[in-house]
Amino acid sequence: MNEFLSIRFTGGGVAPDNTRCKELASVIAATESLLSAMWADHDDADPVFLSLVSLEHQSIGLKFAAFQMALALALWQDLAVVINTGRFDKMPAKARVHLAEISSFVKRRGCTAILGSSQTESLASFDSSLALPQNLSFKGDSSLVGEVIGVGGISPKVKLKLGTGRSISCETSEVIAKELGHRLYETVHCFGTATWDNETLEVLKFQIREVGEFKRVKVSRAFEDLASSIPSTMNRWQSLGILGIMENFDHEISLS
Repeated sequence: MNEFLSIRFTGGGVAPDNTRCKELASVIAATESLLSAMWADHDDADPVFLSLVSLEHQSIGLKFAAFQMALALALWQDLAVVINTGRFDKMPAKARVHLAEISSFVKRRGCTAILGSSQTESLASFDSSLALPQNLSFKGDSSLVGEVIGVGGISPKVKLKLGTGRSISCETSEVIAKELGHRLYETVHCFGTATWDNETLEVLKFQIREVGEFKRVKVSRAFEDLASSIPSTMNRWQSLGILGIMENFDHEISLS
C-alpha cells in the first residue's frame, strides 16, 4: 500500500464484529468532514475527499487514501499537533464539531483513538478523557436567507447557499423538504433554530421549522421603510443628502 493516513480504535473490547455499521459510517464521515473543515478557511479551498482503503481487525483499524494525499497528510499532522498540545482553540469551528463526533464514539465504547500515517504509526492519541473546550456553541431561534441548491438525504435536509457564498445543510421536516424541492434555485427566508460557534458566531447548524416569503426591494425603498421606524436617524441622513444619492442607485437589497 502507498501513502495513507489511519485511525485505530483500541481497548474497551471494540471490534468490527461488535460495532454497528451506522456507528462506523459516522466515524468515517466525521473523519473526512474534519479534514475538509480544517482546510475550508483557505482561499479557493476544495473539499478534502477520503477513500477508505482498509478496515483491519486490530480492534478497529481504518486506513484512508486521498486524491490530494500530500494535503491530507499535512492536515492530519496539524490535527495531531492540536491533540498533543490541547490547543483546540486553533481549530476551525466546524472541525471541532467533527472531532467531537469521533470523541463521542471513543467515550461510548471506552476505547482509545490512535492517529497514524504511512510514515508514523502513532502521531497522536486520545481517550475518553479528551477535554474539548466547553460552550463551543450555543442555540437560539433565528432565520436564514439563502438560495435552495439541494434537497434530499436519508433524513430530510435542505442545502442553502447564503449571501456570503457559503452553503449550509439544514435539517427540516419531510413536508418542508418536499415544498422546497419545488423551489430549487429560488431564494427563500427560513425560520428555525440555529447553532452558532461561541467565538466566531458562525452558524454551524440550522433546523428549518417554517419557510416565509422573501421580497426584494430597491435601496431607496429600504431606506424609506427604515425611516418609518427610526425617523430621527433618517432625518439626520436626509440632511446629509444620503437618500437622494441612494435613489440614483439601480442596485437592490434584500428585505424580509
